[in-house]
Amino acid sequence: MPGYGIGFQGTLPWKLSKEMKYFRQLTSSTKDPKLQNAVIMGRKTWESIPSKFRPLPNRLNVVISRTEGVDQLESLDRCLEKRVDDDDYANKTRHVSLSATDLSKAISQLTTHSERLGLETIYIIGGGEIYNQCIPLSDKLFLTKVHADPGTPAPQMDTFLDKHLVESLFKEQPYPQLLAALPEQVAVPPEDQRFLSEKGFNYNFTLWSRDK
Repeated sequence: MPGYGIGFQGTLPWKLSKEMKYFRQLTSSTKDPKLQNAVIMGRKTWESIPSKFRPLPNRLNVVISRTEGVDQLESLDRCLEKRVDDDDYANKTRHVSLSATDLSKAISQLTTHSERLGLETIYIIGGGEIYNQCIPLSDKLFLTKVHADPGTPAPQMDTFLDKHLVESLFKEQPYPQLLAALPEQVAVPPEDQRFLSEKGFNYNFTLWSRDK
């Protein structure tokens, strides 16, 4: 943002600790403490996470790959076929990773079985191809607008969100609506302090909803 750039050579173009904290809290926090969130990512994004941090804790990790057997992860189809007690099932899925071959099918399965899985929200967390596939399937976008400070070179980008798709389907909402959408565990600055500065960049967190 504003060019909707999100990556360069498979990595983030910046390392902003407050933004990473926000991502972690957003994707792992729920309004209902009995529930969990799911995070869906592509194989390259999964492999870019250091093995000691995989799976991302306190979230149901789902990896989309055209080939079966990503790091010998259990398939989402097989997982959903299991017949176990609902509470036991939810507890077992809190720290596991599943694989699927189709993004829309994975989202549909997770949504259909959300009660059984104990899911509150499904987040798509990358990479670029997965993001652009998910835009038409999403209800909300949580986007961080990042700008280089004067004198800071703009970072190189080779991966972008589809700007036309985002702006034709979604509209940025006022900051209070972002605050209302977040679980209370997610620490964000008040509206008059919403612009953050770090490592030569200034940035702010935004919520985009369907432009009805």
